[in-house]
Amino acid sequence: MAVAASVIGLTESRPGLARRLERWNPQRMGRPGFTSLHGLYWMLRLMWSMGHIYVADVRPALRARRRQRRDDLLSHLLDEGWGVHAIMAEVITYGFAGMMTTREFINVAAWHMFTDDELRRAYLVGTEAERFAILHELLQLEPVLGNLKRRTTASIEVPGPDGPVTIPVGQLVDIDVSAANLDPAAVGEHPTLVCPGRQIEAGASPMGLSFGAGPHRCPGAFIAIQETDIFLRRLLAEPGIRMQSPPRISIEELSGYEARGLVVAVR
Repeated sequence: MAVAASVIGLTESRPGLARRLERWNPQRMGRPGFTSLHGLYWMLRLMWSMGHIYVADVRPALRARRRQRRDDLLSHLLDEGWGVHAIMAEVITYGFAGMMTTREFINVAAWHMFTDDELRRAYLVGTEAERFAILHELLQLEPVLGNLKRRTTASIEVPGPDGPVTIPVGQLVDIDVSAANLDPAAVGEHPTLVCPGRQIEAGASPMGLSFGAGPHRCPGAFIAIQETDIFLRRLLAEPGIRMQSPPRISIEELSGYEARGLVVAVR
């Protein structure tokens, strides 16, 4: 989280940034609104959580960067003339995507390594390119966010079971990333097996759509893979390290999967 906070520019935060982000996006979230007590409760809770992040994290960071720009996202947004509301939206997006999703992938990637001795050995002795290929393959199989929503900017014709289907401009499309990443036409044979360095079709990514694609592709993709590699290399190299208990996996509507309770032990 400190890495993502440094990239964003949240370097003057009070302690507890992770807790504040999780409070803003709890594991079980109700439906905010103004027509019921339930909706009002969640609306006020979200507003309070957002305000807490602004006061404890964003405001002190902006104050420091107005005095002196730095090489981070907040300085760039200030140079572009963005207002506080737009900056808050970016901070929440980068904060959640850059911290929470990377954390979950590290857990699941470690789980694969602890339960596949051959994969673990290949990872530990591999070059950086070979290690990254393994992580890309695991992310293709285990995308942290199983769905992405995008709105069409032009009409699109896609194949369907009964012939081509045209999606008109301005329509909201829910992309099933988990299914798309297992399309044999894109990733070749054995799409559900761990096959690092597999041959993929031209135009496809080794990670599938796990980081999105096009103008909205995750700008922190390389950082997430680099962080995961640095952490797992050190963790798995510990003498006698083993998994003591596997994680519990839950699927959350907003944040994809969450892995909790993976316990490791060392000699």
